[in-house]
Amino acid sequence: MQIPRSNSERLSMRRGYVKKRRMELTQLIESAIKEDIPSIDVTTHYILNNPDTTTTVAIVAKQTGVFFGEHVITTLFNQFDPACSVQCHVSDGDIFSEKEVICKISAPASIILKAERILLNLLQHLCGVA
Repeated sequence: MQIPRSNSERLSMRRGYVKKRRMELTQLIESAIKEDIPSIDVTTHYILNNPDTTTTVAIVAKQTGVFFGEHVITTLFNQFDPACSVQCHVSDGDIFSEKEVICKISAPASIILKAERILLNLLQHLCGVA
């Protein structure tokens, strides 16, 4: 591997690295969606009267920890619908306390139900490692 000599070379390498990691994250999320959601989401189909109704949910911490996954949350919900609204109340690397609101998500109820298990699995893993 060649060592960058200038700031512009370092910046270019960093951008390439970030772009590659974002593509990998997108591929991971696409794979998780295909695995977790069959052709019809039975839960959404049977529970919701109007699956397109927009609702807001909060992700609340069960215990104290270190947060990591801000980009994961946004990427996951953008896979379903770019109009979804994600507001993180903590940033990557922040320490959160028990019962603290990590983020709020506004999206159609059907999307929240489809994404919740994937989201919680990823966040539990990432925050556990952080």
